[in-house]
Amino acid sequence: QWGVLPIPRVGEFAEPGLMILSRNGLAPLRQRLEGKWSYLRYASGPSRTSYKAIELDEAELKLFGLLNRVKPGSDIRIAGGWVRDKLLGKTCEDIDIALENETGAVFSEALLAEYNRLEGSSARAVTLSVRPDQSKHLETTMFTLYGKSIDAVHLRKETYTEDSRVPAEVHFGTPQEDSNRRDFTINALFYNLRSEQVEDHTGRGLHDLANGILRTPVDPLTTLADDPLRLLRGIRFACQLGFELDGEFKWAARDEQIHAALERKVSRERVGTEIRKIFTSKRVSMGLRLIEEFGIGGCVFSETSFQGMPGRVFAAEEILNEAEEVDADARLNSLLSAAFLKSSHREIERVVVERLRWSRALAKAALTILHRSGRLAPLVKNGLPENPNDLKYWFYKSKSDSWIPELALVRLATGAPHPLLKEMHGMVEQEQALTGVGMKPLLRGDVIARRLGGGRIVGIAIDQMIKWQLQNPSTKLKDAEEW
Repeated sequence: QWGVLPIPRVGEFAEPGLMILSRNGLAPLRQRLEGKWSYLRYASGPSRTSYKAIELDEAELKLFGLLNRVKPGSDIRIAGGWVRDKLLGKTCEDIDIALENETGAVFSEALLAEYNRLEGSSARAVTLSVRPDQSKHLETTMFTLYGKSIDAVHLRKETYTEDSRVPAEVHFGTPQEDSNRRDFTINALFYNLRSEQVEDHTGRGLHDLANGILRTPVDPLTTLADDPLRLLRGIRFACQLGFELDGEFKWAARDEQIHAALERKVSRERVGTEIRKIFTSKRVSMGLRLIEEFGIGGCVFSETSFQGMPGRVFAAEEILNEAEEVDADARLNSLLSAAFLKSSHREIERVVVERLRWSRALAKAALTILHRSGRLAPLVKNGLPENPNDLKYWFYKSKSDSWIPELALVRLATGAPHPLLKEMHGMVEQEQALTGVGMKPLLRGDVIARRLGGGRIVGIAIDQMIKWQLQNPSTKLKDAEEW
């Protein structure tokens, strides 16, 4: 009736000595790993180690060798995002050093002295700054060595107040305590330089990393109440990594007290930073769906602007995916314009600039695209324009060398299935519609005014002249005067 089953490797991650005693030996592995077992035992204790190799680049080899020379025989650990990214096969230029029973400033002084001795450099060659502004109890030292941006701080445990996400008290802690204070298990992994092994003190980090799960090390209500920004960080990691938020996290994310803490504890700048990262990820609409699911759309944006936003952005993403190449700026502008398609100009400026603390230039870019797409909509809503000169004239009027954001918005606003972006792209290239950009009338406004008189007639004449020039590309100045 009882089977003793060794857990097989999950992906490339090994967890030696982990055994599960299950009533049903044929139960799917995922069920066993998600808690549906009767009893489990770790032969090597709760702090597990993976023998998954981490490949170090040349700069990391130099840096880690230097760290070991400064503190031979000590357990110096690399923490957080660097470990996560390296295990995912990604590069990471930011390295967080976690120290036992020593502050970052004390350790860095010895480290820089050794670095300067070996490299024949001086302390002025490295940037060193202490950042006590983040917490009066937390001393973090930041510097750069071998092209890597490094933060050095001691392992710690923290306590928070109801009014701030900055720890009220910080004390030296153990690796276990330091792991428990972090946002997600995948960010609570350590790489021990002495043993050259990955340490998983939460007991779930490696499993969650291999299976694409975002889970808090402790009760998610506690994790989110301490620092509500973690709610948006969770959404952002889901969008960037394509990971799934744990069910308990989703339950806690709907708590109204967490929403109130997000408004009370987190600055608008930090909210805007996380939302910007979501909007530049590959899964923007998924992030907005999660914001909608958790009921924080009004807290992040505004109640009126967020209505229908996830659906509009999803549709825009689908449209943009039809284009073969869309640069990052055009994509961001397109999605931002789609997000605020139903908002007034004042509302867009208020949310983008005041709520998200993004630049006025970004708000202006969205407003410009909305304006241009309004001009383009009558031209293409029933299909590709029959006359390429109409498209050239639009480029002239819009003063734009871009078309993807505007066309995506037109398709989104009208619901028209055509033209596809790739078809329009082909037309632009074939007919050289971009010749309309920067085009000038053959006759200046003052010349026209002398012939026809001043006032509105001059502007009308110039527009008509441009259309005439597009139809007659080989026309000369004399021809224009006769026309």
